[in-house]
Amino acid sequence: SDAPISGKYGDVTWNLDSEGTLTISGEGAMIDRDTGYGGPWDSYTEKIVNVIIENGVTNIGGYAFRDCVNLTSITIPDSVTDIGNLAFHSCSSLTSITIPDSVTSIGRAAFADCKNLTSITIPDSVSSIKSEAFDDTPWFEAKLKENPLVVVNGLLIDGKTCKGDVVIPDGVTYIADSAFYSCNELTSITFPDSVTCIDDHAFRYCEGLTSITIPDSVISI
Repeated sequence: SDAPISGKYGDVTWNLDSEGTLTISGEGAMIDRDTGYGGPWDSYTEKIVNVIIENGVTNIGGYAFRDCVNLTSITIPDSVTDIGNLAFHSCSSLTSITIPDSVTSIGRAAFADCKNLTSITIPDSVSSIKSEAFDDTPWFEAKLKENPLVVVNGLLIDGKTCKGDVVIPDGVTYIADSAFYSCNELTSITFPDSVTCIDDHAFRYCEGLTSITIPDSVISI
C-alpha cells in the first residue's frame, strides 16, 4: 500500500511514507531495547531509505534501525543525547554519519557491521563509547591500519591488536569499554596523567599483563 504507516514508540510518534522516509517526532525518548529488534517499523526495514528525527526526540533507542539495509541518510537533531546498543547495526547502505554535539554516549555495536560506513564525525561531547561500536566498518578498519591504538577525540576506543609494552599517548582521557579485551600479547601499559576513566571490561582476559599502575588522575574504573 502507498498509505503512510505510523504509530507511537515510547514518548514519540513515527510515520513511514510511501517514498521510504521514516519521520520520528515528539518530545521525549524512544523505547530503549536491550535485545531482539527495536522499532515498531521492523516489518518495513527494507522500505526505509531516509530517517528524519525531529528536534525534541532525546535518544535513539537500542536496536532502533538494525538491519535497515537500504538506509542511506539520517538526520539527528541536537536534542539527542544517547545512541543505544546496536542502533544502526548492519545498515549496509549507510556511507556517512554525523553525530551532533549533544550526544554524550554511543552504545554497544551501535554502528557495527555497517559495511559501507566510511565517514563518521564524532564530537568532543561524546564521553562514553561501548564495545564494538564501530567494528566491521571501513572507517574503523582504516583507523586500525593507521595505529593499533584507535583514539578519537581523546577517547581510546580500541587496542586489541597491540603487542608488548604499550604507552597510551598524552591527552587520552578515557579507556573505552572492552578496549583491550583478550589482548593476550599485551605485557605492560603506561597511562598518561590525562586518563580519568577506565570503562567496563577494558583489560579483561589480558593474560600477559602482569602488573599495572593506575595514575592519580583516574576517578572511575
